Amino acid sequence: MKKLISVGILGLLLIIGSISATCLTLDDNVSNDNNSEKSIIPSPEPPQPVTSIFYDTETGMVTLIAGVYPLNSDVYVVGIYYKIDGDVTQIYTEPFFIGEGTHTVQYWSEASNGWVETPKIATFTFDSTPPTVEITSPKEGKLYLNGSPIMDRIFDNKTLCIGKVPVVVNADDGDGTGVSMVMFSFSNGDSGYDDNRTNGFTYLFKDMHFGALTITVVAIDNMGLVSTPDSMTLDVYNLGLI
Repeated sequence: MKKLISVGILGLLLIIGSISATCLTLDDNVSNDNNSEKSIIPSPEPPQPVTSIFYDTETGMVTLIAGVYPLNSDVYVVGIYYKIDGDVTQIYTEPFFIGEGTHTVQYWSEASNGWVETPKIATFTFDSTPPTVEITSPKEGKLYLNGSPIMDRIFDNKTLCIGKVPVVVNADDGDGTGVSMVMFSFSNGDSGYDDNRTNGFTYLFKDMHFGALTITVVAIDNMGLVSTPDSMTLDVYNLGLI
């Protein structure tokens, strides 16, 4: 019995020794792997300039702000630059006016460590001018039948429409933000609007009416600016049945 116990203890000691040796070998490998990973970690990038742009739609003024990232007390911005519509490079010193219409601003900055930011591009539209509007149909001095021109009037230069009256308007906002809608109003109390200029801005007057009728139109752009009204007075004879 004692001999068997001794052999068992010896075998157990051999197994423990083998496990310990294996653990030491594994620990060495892990340690070497960790050292290998640490050796390939890239160093942080140096501080670089970063520029932000701010635009005021009401005044058309552009503001540029630049800083260094990551923050570093030894590195600072030495210059901010910009171009408008690809023109000459300008040094930014204070907010500037973008100008009427749509314009592209290219902007960037430079840091004291020599880093120059890759230029960024932003596009803005400034609109301070109201749109224009004009009634193009019916035309002065013509005779219309159900919306179609028949002939020039001979004895009177006042427009005469028999039947319904299609009103066509030309509205333009130039280099601005574009026309949002055209409002139509009639002296008999009828009114309406058109915000789809696929075929120009139009409105069909089909109320029952006999006699003089004044049409007034105004255009509104996407900034909410309102045009000077355009109007015309014509004679309309319509039963309002169609």
